[in-house]
Amino acid sequence: MPDAGYVPEIVVWTHRPRLALVQQVIDRLQGRVKLIAIGGPPEAGINRFAEARSIPHYDDPRRLIVEHPAAFTFAADIEQFPQPVILSALSQGTTLLTIEPVAADLRQLRGFSDKAVKFSRIIDIPALTAMPGWAGAADPLGVIGPVESLTWLAFFHAHECSLFSRLYEAWRFVVEQCHMPESINASLVATPSESQADFRAITGSLTAHGRWSDAAGIVMQLSDSASAQPNPSAARKLEAPSPGGCDRFLHITGQAGRLRVTDHDYELFDQTGKLIDRSAPGALPPGFAELIITALDNLLRRPPREDPRARHHAAAALACCQAALLSARTGQPESPEQQLHLGGW
Repeated sequence: MPDAGYVPEIVVWTHRPRLALVQQVIDRLQGRVKLIAIGGPPEAGINRFAEARSIPHYDDPRRLIVEHPAAFTFAADIEQFPQPVILSALSQGTTLLTIEPVAADLRQLRGFSDKAVKFSRIIDIPALTAMPGWAGAADPLGVIGPVESLTWLAFFHAHECSLFSRLYEAWRFVVEQCHMPESINASLVATPSESQADFRAITGSLTAHGRWSDAAGIVMQLSDSASAQPNPSAARKLEAPSPGGCDRFLHITGQAGRLRVTDHDYELFDQTGKLIDRSAPGALPPGFAELIITALDNLLRRPPREDPRARHHAAAALACCQAALLSARTGQPESPEQQLHLGGW
């Protein structure tokens, strides 16, 4: 655990669309972290942000990392934060925080294959597993027994994060907590102007069904087109995610019970349907910035542990993403294992 008086330093790389998000996160964590520099395109808004805080602004991510090594690096714009810069930052011991996956496909992920790269220090935020709902459920999968079905729903806005990032998070959860499915069948209603060749550019609504070898199944529904107002009753009852902001809902059925989780609370039932545990009723689902603040606050309390499986889990999750998006184009079930093989994994 860090010393009580220790305040870790952080640097940020962003672009204008996410500057307001960065400002909200940094302001809320004032006193918990110390922002020492910001990087991004030479835009007036970013310049003013730096001047108001008397910190330097860099338009070159390499200079930002080299001249200001920090405990945390928040890459709010990963597309303009190239792989060599990421590798350099990790070699300096930083923990990289990123909203989008550092690799958009398995080919890009091979650039992180060097075993000297501490991949577990790349933290995707805001992960559902870092939220109070999941954290409050002690050993949930151990309680409900072998998984028979898993449902993951996520609704959010395109300006906050990409559809691909939430698809990656969902599959990363599946492969970390369970294992990779044999096949995935998916459909995608995408914005016609977007190229499906660029995974990070895809917007719309995606549904997917995954099948494990034991016939257990996975159902996912993700959309960046949420625009309705929140439904307080549904949020309190945990019957479904309210459709406002960034909202996630997980339901797992096992042989001995079932579990329902949102970002802010959970309920655990035995196989007869009797409620055996729950967290205190939560407030309405928080906004995207609040989720990031919660994730960073948890990291400050409990620094990440080394996980030798992190790179493998990332590869398996990307293989599932590629299989799902390929299936959406072909209309046929696709194999994540085959994607791993074709990607050189």
